[in-house]
This record gives sequence, C-alpha cells and structure tokens, in this order.
Amino acid sequence: MGVDMNLAAINDPVQRRPACRRFARDHLFALTPTIAPFAAIAQAEAACNPAAPVNNTTVTCTDATVDQNGTTRYGTASDNNNTYNISTGASFTGTDIGLGFNVEAVINNSGTITGGNAGVQGIRAIVNNFGIISGTGASGDGVVMVGTGTVNNFGRITGVDQGISLQNGEVVNMSTGTITGGRAGVTMFDVTSLSNAGTISGPRGILVDNRNGKRDVGISF
Repeated sequence: MGVDMNLAAINDPVQRRPACRRFARDHLFALTPTIAPFAAIAQAEAACNPAAPVNNTTVTCTDATVDQNGTTRYGTASDNNNTYNISTGASFTGTDIGLGFNVEAVINNSGTITGGNAGVQGIRAIVNNFGIISGTGASGDGVVMVGTGTVNNFGRITGVDQGISLQNGEVVNMSTGTITGGRAGVTMFDVTSLSNAGTISGPRGILVDNRNGKRDVGISF
C-alpha cells in the first residue's frame, strides 16, 4: 500500500502526513480518424450495443467506441438507469467525455475509458473499475460523480487535474488500485468516505473541499 498525499481542506486548510492513519467524519461533482473509410467502419460496427440514447437497459461494449454520439462521447444527457459492461479489450474514447449519462448507472469496466474533460461523468452511479479510466485534457478528471456515487477501483484511474471528484458517496481503492491526479488523486465533497489499500498520488493526494462548511468525510487506510 502506498499513499503520496497531503490532505487539504478548502476554507479550513489542514495538512496531514502521508502515513497518518485516521478516521474523521467531513461536492463535487478522440480520437478522430483521419481517413474517411475508417470513420465509416467505426460507426458501422457500433461497438456498444445498443447505441445511445437508451434507458433502463444493459449496454454491452466489446470493441472500440470513438465519439459514437456526435463528436463527444458514448451516451447522452438523457440516458438513465443503465448498466454498462465494458469488456477486456474494449475502449471508449471521447473528445469531451468517454462515457456520459444523466442519472443512475452501474458501470463495470474491464476495458479502457478515455475522455478529454472526463473519462466517466454523471449523476448517481456505481463504478466498478478493473481496467483504465482517464481524463486527458488540460483539466481532465478520471471520474466525475455528483449526487451520490460509489467508485470501487481495482485498476487505474487518472486525471490531468483530478483522478476522482466525488460528491456524497464512497471511494474504495483496492490493493491493486491506483488513483492519480495532477492536482489531486481524490477530491471529496459533502458526505463522503474513502478507504484505501492501494496507491493514491498527486500534489494533494486527497483534497477535502469544505465549500459548504460540511465536515462529514471519513478516510481510512
């Protein structure tokens, strides 16, 4: 287990040593083929079945999905209550967001999800990551979740800005899990808890944002 972190609280800054073991109770939330025939093939294959928009559906992804919905991502702002199963070897690549939805989702990822602004973004979801999720843009986040969410990480989650940004929920980083951010590995808002048995790293490994004056954050190692 490794943690490279400084614990900081906005509006009430507190620094903690990386090896500190504690439990305290303290919001968030492109590939563009250059040859036309390749683009046509990618659309024809529709690597995720069924194609979005969808609701109350199990979506299975077994191949490469590049900007399947317009020029931004797989998924739409009207997709609700879906389960997404991304197989080993499958990939999502979005100029903006890799996998996006509106509310309520279960994401089981064994492949690779990549987005410029966010790898995964939505409201109220469970993310079970065994593969790779990344946000690669200048302010990209790996996972952005608002309105309660759970992230169980067995794989790798990275962001140029934040690995995970979570409001009201739980992050569980397993012994095989790695979470990395250019600014913070994990940013937690409101009522949130984090359990870490793997590696969390960044200039601020864990950032607690108290913008609403809430202190209900629990951290354990």
